[in-house]
Amino acid sequence: MPYQNTPGVVSPGLTQKLAQAMPGSPSELAELISILNNANLVPSVLNLQGGVVSGSVLQCIGGQWSVTSGFPYAMLWNVSGTVSVATDVAPWQIIPKSATGIRVWAWCKTQPGTQEMLLDVMRSPLNAVTGYGSFVSIFSAGNKPGVASIGANGYSIPNLAAFNAGDAFRLDVTQVGISPAGADLTVCMLCNIIDINP
Repeated sequence: MPYQNTPGVVSPGLTQKLAQAMPGSPSELAELISILNNANLVPSVLNLQGGVVSGSVLQCIGGQWSVTSGFPYAMLWNVSGTVSVATDVAPWQIIPKSATGIRVWAWCKTQPGTQEMLLDVMRSPLNAVTGYGSFVSIFSAGNKPGVASIGANGYSIPNLAAFNAGDAFRLDVTQVGISPAGADLTVCMLCNIIDINP
């Protein structure tokens, strides 16, 4: 009986087969990934901790399977009501382990009108003596995330993407829309935790 592709659910039988396959060579793993692609089995994330490739993640993003060390971690910022230009518009997020920033998405329930909303994600490293200091943008000037006035948004990729355990992140709004400004903002930053040890 073929494995069923239920969104968000991975068959225990499939997990067992994958765990059994992990001791194989890299070419055998590549063959397994190819089989999964051809079978259209695309769970968003399948954690294989406890297998021979301990702490690895077999993941499918955009229909392509890959094996990476670490695991995904998301930071969320929410701003309720009409959004205004300001720094530090939502509670800080703190990364618990060393990580790399992968992508940042932003969306408003009420989209901004006639002008894009522009955002910035700022990082401050933790200093054991002084605490947090200056915040620096993880994006270059022309690459900051935004919320378009019309249509769907893509994502932005951080330029400074190496994060250390304990780093703090804040959300700034540098531009809002015009009539309306935009309201009920959600921002999500996807990271890959590198240090998988407790």
